[in-house]
Amino acid sequence: MSNVTEQNETNKNIPWNNKNYFLLILTCIFIVGLPLGGFEYLSGRFWPYSFAINVMCIFPAFLLFYLFSTPIYVLRLIINWKRFSKWKRTLIIIQNAAITYFLICLFTLSGLWLPGYIPFGYGFRDRAKATIDIYGIQNWLKTVDPNLCENKMYRKNEWPKDINYPVAVATRNPVYLSLSLDENNTPKIRLAWGGGMAHWGVEIGSEKMKIPPTKERRIEEYTNTLNGKKESLWHSGEFRLPIAPGAYAWQEIQ
Repeated sequence: MSNVTEQNETNKNIPWNNKNYFLLILTCIFIVGLPLGGFEYLSGRFWPYSFAINVMCIFPAFLLFYLFSTPIYVLRLIINWKRFSKWKRTLIIIQNAAITYFLICLFTLSGLWLPGYIPFGYGFRDRAKATIDIYGIQNWLKTVDPNLCENKMYRKNEWPKDINYPVAVATRNPVYLSLSLDENNTPKIRLAWGGGMAHWGVEIGSEKMKIPPTKERRIEEYTNTLNGKKESLWHSGEFRLPIAPGAYAWQEIQ
């Protein structure tokens, strides 16, 4: 009789309700949006300044949610092991194992967790392709006097008045702008956006201009002249992606 009762209890499977679907959907959003860089790509593609929302709001919210919910979910699985069907057990184990893996990657700075500048850079590259008249700016650069290319970075209200900037530049409303010469001594222009947290932009020259490879950030050791101690200083790098011949998008690596 007891065996029959136990069998009946086992057969009373816990239903797969809306809460389970919600957690499964959140898991997919978490993995695609954060470790794989989906949120950062969307920021770069549609609204670059929204990366701050990701850093300060979305990321902490997901992190806190899973730090609290994953142990509870696993404990519930252990307690109700016999009442879950085989496929539900498998799905819950995979779901929580994936979350745990990516959280470990985050806290150990290893494994499959893309640095934010990579997906952001691809998103901004696609945005630049769609919104910036690269070829129009390249044609304008052919009319620029090389003697005016001083390699100085100007804010928008400081642009030199003796240069007639094209509409393709002015309408993009860059925070910073610089004119300089490329390796062929022909004019190129650098447009930059961003602020204290990060900078990004495009560099456009003639179609023959070489696109430099990504510059990794580096650490420099020096001796402090005040106390004689050795200290370290990080120099930021740049993640670079070609847009067209002679033009590329860049994202600062801090």
